[in-house]
Amino acid sequence: MKGLSATPRYQAVPPEYAAHARDLLAAVQRQYGRQGAEHEATSRSFGADQRFFAVEFERVRYRVTLVGGRDGDAGATWAIRKPLWPLPALSELGIPSGLVARVLDFAGGNRGGLLLVVGPFGSGKTTMSSLLAREVAIVLGQFVLGWSDPPELAIDGDYPGGGWVRQYDRRDEELADAIYEARRSSADVFYIGEIRSPSGAAAAVQAALNGRPVLTTLHGGDLVAGITALETYASRSGGEQTRTLVAEALAGAVRTDLQYLPDGGRALKVSDAFFCEEASGCAFREAVRRGMLEALPRLAQHGHADLGLGPRPRSGR
Repeated sequence: MKGLSATPRYQAVPPEYAAHARDLLAAVQRQYGRQGAEHEATSRSFGADQRFFAVEFERVRYRVTLVGGRDGDAGATWAIRKPLWPLPALSELGIPSGLVARVLDFAGGNRGGLLLVVGPFGSGKTTMSSLLAREVAIVLGQFVLGWSDPPELAIDGDYPGGGWVRQYDRRDEELADAIYEARRSSADVFYIGEIRSPSGAAAAVQAALNGRPVLTTLHGGDLVAGITALETYASRSGGEQTRTLVAEALAGAVRTDLQYLPDGGRALKVSDAFFCEEASGCAFREAVRRGMLEALPRLAQHGHADLGLGPRPRSGR
Protein backbone atom coordinates (compact mmCIF):
# COMPACT_ATOMS: atom_id res chain seq x y z
CA MET A 1 0.00 0.00 0.00
CA LYS A 2 1.04 3.57 -0.62
CA GLY A 3 0.01 6.62 1.39
CA LEU A 4 0.03 5.22 4.92
CA SER A 5 1.50 7.24 7.80
CA ALA A 6 1.83 10.42 5.73
CA THR A 7 4.53 8.94 3.50
CA PRO A 8 4.48 8.31 -0.26
CA ARG A 9 6.49 5.10 0.16
CA TYR A 10 5.01 1.66 -0.35
CA GLN A 11 4.39 -0.47 2.74
CA ALA A 12 3.06 -3.95 3.45
CA VAL A 13 -0.71 -4.19 3.91
CA PRO A 14 -1.36 -4.01 7.68
CA PRO A 15 -2.74 -7.29 9.13
CA GLU A 16 -6.07 -5.69 10.03
CA TYR A 17 -6.65 -4.86 6.33
CA ALA A 18 -5.40 -8.16 4.86
CA ALA A 19 -8.84 -9.76 4.49
CA HIS A 20 -10.23 -6.61 2.88
CA ALA A 21 -7.31 -6.54 0.42
CA ARG A 22 -7.88 -10.19 -0.52
CA ASP A 23 -11.58 -9.57 -1.13
CA LEU A 24 -10.78 -6.52 -3.25
CA LEU A 25 -8.28 -8.52 -5.32
CA ALA A 26 -10.89 -11.23 -5.86
CA ALA A 27 -13.38 -8.59 -7.06
CA VAL A 28 -10.75 -7.23 -9.46
CA GLN A 29 -10.05 -10.69 -10.87
CA ARG A 30 -13.76 -11.42 -11.33
CA GLN A 31 -14.24 -8.16 -13.24
CA TYR A 32 -11.19 -8.93 -15.38
CA GLY A 33 -12.60 -12.38 -16.16
CA ARG A 34 -15.96 -10.92 -17.16
CA GLN A 35 -14.23 -8.48 -19.51
CA GLY A 36 -12.25 -11.31 -21.09
CA ALA A 37 -15.44 -13.30 -21.67
CA GLU A 38 -17.14 -10.29 -23.25
CA HIS A 39 -14.20 -9.73 -25.61
CA GLU A 40 -14.16 -13.41 -26.57
CA ALA A 41 -17.91 -13.37 -27.22
CA THR A 42 -17.50 -10.45 -29.61
CA SER A 43 -14.47 -12.03 -31.33
CA ARG A 44 -12.17 -9.24 -30.24
CA SER A 45 -8.56 -10.08 -29.43
CA PHE A 46 -6.96 -9.29 -26.10
CA GLY A 47 -5.78 -5.70 -26.16
CA ALA A 48 -4.21 -3.05 -23.98
CA ASP A 49 -7.62 -1.52 -23.33
CA GLN A 50 -8.61 -4.60 -21.29
CA ARG A 51 -5.89 -3.77 -18.80
CA PHE A 52 -7.61 -0.50 -17.78
CA PHE A 53 -10.96 -0.74 -16.02
CA ALA A 54 -12.89 0.19 -12.88
CA VAL A 55 -14.23 -2.01 -10.09
CA GLU A 56 -17.04 -1.23 -7.65
CA PHE A 57 -16.21 -2.70 -4.24
CA GLU A 58 -17.98 -1.85 -0.99
CA ARG A 59 -19.45 1.34 -2.50
CA VAL A 60 -16.05 2.61 -3.69
CA ARG A 61 -15.05 2.76 -7.36
CA TYR A 62 -11.41 1.67 -7.76
CA ARG A 63 -9.29 2.33 -10.85
CA VAL A 64 -7.37 -0.76 -11.96
CA THR A 65 -4.43 -1.38 -14.29
CA LEU A 66 -2.88 -4.75 -15.10
CA VAL A 67 0.86 -4.37 -15.56
CA GLY A 68 3.13 -6.93 -17.18
CA GLY A 69 0.76 -9.29 -19.03
CA ARG A 70 -2.42 -11.26 -18.39
CA ASP A 71 -3.62 -12.19 -14.93
CA GLY A 72 -1.61 -15.21 -13.79
CA ASP A 73 1.42 -14.48 -15.98
CA ALA A 74 4.79 -14.41 -14.24
CA GLY A 75 5.47 -10.85 -13.18
CA ALA A 76 1.93 -9.61 -13.79
CA THR A 77 0.89 -7.02 -11.20
CA TRP A 78 -2.40 -5.37 -10.32
CA ALA A 79 -2.16 -1.63 -9.69
CA ILE A 80 -5.33 -0.64 -7.79
CA ARG A 81 -5.99 3.02 -6.99
CA LYS A 82 -8.55 4.15 -4.44
CA PRO A 83 -9.95 7.62 -5.13
CA LEU A 84 -10.77 10.20 -2.51
CA TRP A 85 -14.07 9.30 -0.90
CA PRO A 86 -16.25 10.98 0.11
CA LEU A 87 -15.35 13.65 -2.41
CA PRO A 88 -14.06 16.79 -0.70
CA ALA A 89 -14.56 20.39 -1.71
CA LEU A 90 -11.70 21.99 -3.60
CA SER A 91 -11.00 24.29 -0.65
CA GLU A 92 -10.50 21.27 1.63
CA LEU A 93 -7.65 20.11 -0.62
CA GLY A 94 -5.90 23.48 -0.43
CA ILE A 95 -6.70 24.60 -3.99
CA PRO A 96 -6.36 28.44 -4.09
CA SER A 97 -9.66 30.24 -4.55
CA GLY A 98 -8.08 32.57 -7.12
CA LEU A 99 -7.26 29.63 -9.36
CA VAL A 100 -10.76 28.15 -8.99
CA ALA A 101 -12.26 31.53 -9.89
CA ARG A 102 -10.15 31.66 -13.06
CA VAL A 103 -11.29 28.17 -14.06
CA LEU A 104 -14.91 29.24 -13.60
CA ASP A 105 -14.27 32.32 -15.75
CA PHE A 106 -12.86 30.03 -18.43
CA ALA A 107 -15.83 27.64 -18.29
CA GLY A 108 -18.37 30.45 -18.31
CA GLY A 109 -16.79 32.41 -21.15
CA ASN A 110 -17.88 32.37 -24.77
CA ARG A 111 -14.52 31.76 -26.40
CA GLY A 112 -13.87 28.14 -25.48
CA GLY A 113 -10.38 26.71 -25.41
CA LEU A 114 -8.33 23.88 -23.95
CA LEU A 115 -7.40 23.85 -20.24
CA LEU A 116 -4.80 21.24 -19.27
CA VAL A 117 -4.15 19.78 -15.82
CA VAL A 118 -0.56 18.51 -15.96
CA GLY A 119 1.49 16.33 -13.63
CA PRO A 120 3.38 13.04 -13.33
CA PHE A 121 1.74 9.71 -12.50
CA GLY A 122 -0.11 9.78 -9.18
CA SER A 123 0.02 13.57 -8.86
CA GLY A 124 -3.72 14.10 -8.42
CA LYS A 125 -4.51 15.27 -11.95
CA THR A 126 -7.73 13.29 -12.19
CA THR A 127 -8.82 14.36 -8.72
CA MET A 128 -8.28 18.04 -9.46
CA SER A 129 -9.81 18.02 -12.94
CA SER A 130 -12.85 15.99 -11.80
CA LEU A 131 -13.52 18.30 -8.86
CA LEU A 132 -13.11 21.35 -11.10
CA ALA A 133 -15.66 19.87 -13.52
CA ARG A 134 -18.03 19.29 -10.61
CA GLU A 135 -17.45 22.88 -9.40
CA VAL A 136 -18.48 24.19 -12.81
CA ALA A 137 -21.78 22.34 -12.52
CA ILE A 138 -22.38 23.48 -8.93
CA VAL A 139 -21.40 27.16 -9.20
CA LEU A 140 -22.31 27.98 -12.80
CA GLY A 141 -25.24 25.61 -13.18
CA GLN A 142 -23.73 24.25 -16.39
CA PHE A 143 -23.96 20.88 -18.13
CA VAL A 144 -20.59 19.11 -18.16
CA LEU A 145 -20.30 16.18 -20.56
CA GLY A 146 -17.31 13.93 -20.05
CA TRP A 147 -15.48 10.83 -21.25
CA SER A 148 -12.86 8.82 -19.38
CA ASP A 149 -11.20 5.43 -19.69
CA PRO A 150 -12.71 4.55 -17.25
CA PRO A 151 -14.38 7.30 -15.18
CA GLU A 152 -12.57 7.35 -11.84
CA LEU A 153 -14.43 9.70 -9.49
CA ALA A 154 -18.19 9.60 -9.01
CA ILE A 155 -19.01 13.20 -9.96
CA ASP A 156 -22.04 12.34 -12.09
CA GLY A 157 -25.28 13.85 -10.89
CA ASP A 158 -27.75 16.71 -10.92
CA TYR A 159 -26.77 19.63 -8.68
CA PRO A 160 -29.00 22.11 -6.79
CA GLY A 161 -28.09 25.09 -8.96
CA GLY A 162 -29.39 23.39 -12.09
CA GLY A 163 -26.05 22.07 -13.29
CA TRP A 164 -25.32 18.45 -14.02
CA VAL A 165 -22.43 16.15 -14.93
CA ARG A 166 -22.53 13.05 -17.12
CA GLN A 167 -19.43 10.90 -17.72
CA TYR A 168 -19.18 7.97 -20.12
CA ASP A 169 -16.66 5.15 -20.36
CA ARG A 170 -14.95 5.65 -23.72
CA ARG A 171 -11.70 4.16 -24.99
CA ASP A 172 -9.26 6.70 -26.35
CA GLU A 173 -9.75 5.52 -29.92
CA GLU A 174 -13.49 6.20 -29.51
CA LEU A 175 -13.02 9.74 -28.21
CA ALA A 176 -13.06 11.51 -31.56
CA ASP A 177 -16.40 9.92 -32.51
CA ALA A 178 -17.86 10.66 -29.06
CA ILE A 179 -16.94 14.35 -29.26
CA TYR A 180 -18.21 14.56 -32.84
CA GLU A 181 -21.55 13.13 -31.75
CA ALA A 182 -21.72 15.64 -28.88
CA ARG A 183 -21.13 18.74 -31.00
CA ARG A 184 -24.82 19.57 -31.19
CA SER A 185 -25.57 18.64 -27.60
CA SER A 186 -26.47 21.24 -25.01
CA ALA A 187 -23.26 20.57 -23.07
CA ASP A 188 -21.53 23.74 -21.86
CA VAL A 189 -18.17 22.11 -21.09
CA PHE A 190 -16.44 18.96 -22.34
CA TYR A 191 -14.40 17.00 -19.78
CA ILE A 192 -11.84 14.46 -21.04
CA GLY A 193 -10.36 12.28 -18.32
CA GLU A 194 -6.96 12.01 -20.01
CA ILE A 195 -5.40 12.47 -23.46
CA ARG A 196 -3.42 9.35 -24.33
CA SER A 197 -3.24 9.24 -28.12
CA PRO A 198 -2.97 11.33 -31.29
CA SER A 199 -6.64 10.84 -32.08
CA GLY A 200 -7.62 11.99 -28.59
CA ALA A 201 -5.41 15.06 -28.85
CA ALA A 202 -6.81 15.97 -32.25
CA ALA A 203 -10.40 15.65 -31.01
CA ALA A 204 -9.73 17.81 -27.93
CA VAL A 205 -7.94 20.52 -29.91
CA GLN A 206 -10.64 20.64 -32.57
CA ALA A 207 -13.44 20.91 -29.99
CA ALA A 208 -11.58 23.75 -28.27
CA LEU A 209 -11.03 25.57 -31.57
CA ASN A 210 -14.75 25.24 -32.30
CA GLY A 211 -15.55 27.31 -29.23
CA ARG A 212 -16.18 24.66 -26.58
CA PRO A 213 -14.40 24.88 -23.19
CA VAL A 214 -12.49 21.60 -22.86
CA LEU A 215 -10.96 20.46 -19.55
CA THR A 216 -8.53 17.55 -19.70
CA THR A 217 -5.39 16.03 -18.16
CA LEU A 218 -2.00 15.11 -19.60
CA HIS A 219 0.99 13.34 -18.10
CA GLY A 220 4.03 15.57 -17.74
CA GLY A 221 6.50 16.60 -15.06
CA ASP A 222 5.79 20.30 -15.60
CA LEU A 223 3.96 22.71 -17.90
CA VAL A 224 6.60 22.45 -20.60
CA ALA A 225 6.50 18.64 -20.63
CA GLY A 226 2.70 18.58 -20.69
CA ILE A 227 2.35 20.98 -23.60
CA THR A 228 5.19 19.23 -25.43
CA ALA A 229 3.25 15.97 -25.09
CA LEU A 230 0.13 17.65 -26.47
CA GLU A 231 2.06 18.99 -29.47
CA THR A 232 3.66 15.59 -30.07
CA TYR A 233 0.31 13.82 -30.03
CA ALA A 234 -1.32 16.46 -32.24
CA SER A 235 1.48 16.39 -34.83
CA ARG A 236 1.11 12.61 -35.15
CA SER A 237 -2.63 12.71 -35.61
CA GLY A 238 -2.45 13.60 -39.28
CA GLY A 239 -4.52 16.29 -40.97
CA GLU A 240 -3.91 19.88 -40.03
CA GLN A 241 -3.10 19.66 -36.31
CA THR A 242 -0.06 21.91 -36.06
CA ARG A 243 1.74 23.88 -33.38
CA THR A 244 -0.19 26.97 -34.43
CA LEU A 245 -3.54 25.27 -33.90
CA VAL A 246 -2.45 23.93 -30.51
CA ALA A 247 -1.43 27.46 -29.52
CA GLU A 248 -4.76 28.88 -30.67
CA ALA A 249 -6.69 26.22 -28.76
CA LEU A 250 -4.73 26.57 -25.53
CA ALA A 251 -6.56 28.47 -22.78
CA GLY A 252 -4.26 27.56 -19.90
CA ALA A 253 -2.43 24.88 -17.96
CA VAL A 254 -2.15 23.90 -14.31
CA ARG A 255 0.61 21.76 -12.78
CA THR A 256 -0.45 19.81 -9.68
CA ASP A 257 1.09 17.40 -7.20
CA LEU A 258 -0.36 15.15 -4.49
CA GLN A 259 0.86 15.63 -0.92
CA TYR A 260 0.41 13.33 2.07
CA LEU A 261 -0.44 15.11 5.34
CA PRO A 262 0.63 14.14 8.87
CA ASP A 263 -2.99 13.39 9.85
CA GLY A 264 -3.28 10.81 7.07
CA GLY A 265 -5.15 13.12 4.71
CA ARG A 266 -4.13 14.33 1.27
CA ALA A 267 -3.78 17.74 -0.32
CA LEU A 268 -3.26 18.98 -3.85
CA LYS A 269 -0.49 21.48 -4.39
CA VAL A 270 -0.65 23.73 -7.46
CA SER A 271 2.97 24.55 -8.22
CA ASP A 272 2.54 26.37 -11.52
CA ALA A 273 -0.29 27.68 -13.70
CA PHE A 274 -1.18 30.16 -16.42
CA PHE A 275 -4.35 31.27 -18.17
CA CYS A 276 -4.82 32.93 -21.54
CA GLU A 277 -7.92 35.13 -21.40
CA GLU A 278 -7.29 37.25 -24.47
CA ALA A 279 -8.37 36.13 -27.92
CA SER A 280 -5.11 37.59 -29.22
CA GLY A 281 -1.90 39.00 -27.81
CA CYS A 282 -1.50 36.35 -25.11
CA ALA A 283 2.18 35.93 -24.24
CA PHE A 284 1.73 32.26 -23.33
CA ARG A 285 0.02 31.42 -26.58
CA GLU A 286 2.66 33.32 -28.54
CA ALA A 287 5.44 31.37 -26.79
CA VAL A 288 3.79 28.08 -27.73
CA ARG A 289 3.28 29.23 -31.32
CA ARG A 290 6.98 30.13 -31.64
CA GLY A 291 8.17 26.94 -29.97
CA MET A 292 9.58 28.85 -26.99
CA LEU A 293 8.08 26.59 -24.32
CA GLU A 294 11.00 27.18 -21.97
CA ALA A 295 9.64 30.69 -21.42
CA LEU A 296 6.32 29.47 -19.98
CA PRO A 297 7.43 29.04 -16.32
CA ARG A 298 8.94 32.53 -16.25
CA LEU A 299 5.83 34.07 -17.82
CA ALA A 300 3.56 32.18 -15.46
CA GLN A 301 5.33 33.50 -12.37
CA HIS A 302 3.99 37.00 -12.98
CA GLY A 303 0.39 35.80 -12.68
CA HIS A 304 0.82 33.53 -9.68
CA ALA A 305 -0.11 36.17 -7.10
CA ASP A 306 -3.51 36.71 -8.75
CA LEU A 307 -4.12 32.95 -8.67
CA GLY A 308 -3.11 32.64 -5.01
CA LEU A 309 0.05 30.67 -5.79
CA GLY A 310 2.58 32.97 -4.13
CA PRO A 311 4.08 36.46 -4.19
CA ARG A 312 4.43 38.37 -7.42
CA PRO A 313 8.04 38.39 -8.70
CA ARG A 314 9.94 41.63 -8.86
CA SER A 315 9.72 43.65 -12.06
CA GLY A 316 12.31 42.64 -14.63
CA ARG A 317 12.82 39.14 -13.27
